Amino acid sequence: MTLNHYFNDNLQKSRQGNASANVKKHAFNNGSHGMVIRLADATQSTRPMSNDEYAVQDIHDILQSYYKVSRKTFVDSVCKQAAVHYFLQWEKSPLALFSPVFVSRLFTTDLEELAGEAPSLRKSRARLTKEMTSLVVAMKILARA
Repeated sequence: MTLNHYFNDNLQKSRQGNASANVKKHAFNNGSHGMVIRLADATQSTRPMSNDEYAVQDIHDILQSYYKVSRKTFVDSVCKQAAVHYFLQWEKSPLALFSPVFVSRLFTTDLEELAGEAPSLRKSRARLTKEMTSLVVAMKILARA
């Protein structure tokens, strides 16, 4: 069982691929129209098969779809584990530099440059704060009137 929606997508593509492969067997080149198929052949999109053959084909499609999803999930998991190890947990990781001791030794200007707001955001915040203050004052004036 999987909750990954790509499983269903892969399963549908596999089933459609089986049906279209059967239809392509009956296609022929019609000169100016390219590859065409007779209507009678197109309406018979599945090949006749026994219950056993159908069960085998269906199980094959399900396992193949699940394998694709599982493989991608496994690769994602390995990549995530590697990223966590090398960027967060390893003693030589880039984030190991940002220990509390390192940060406490930074000058205020350096700390502001590393982790502070962008100058444009700071100006915008100051402008909005000033505007908000003047609106509060205006509300008090209107309340007295």
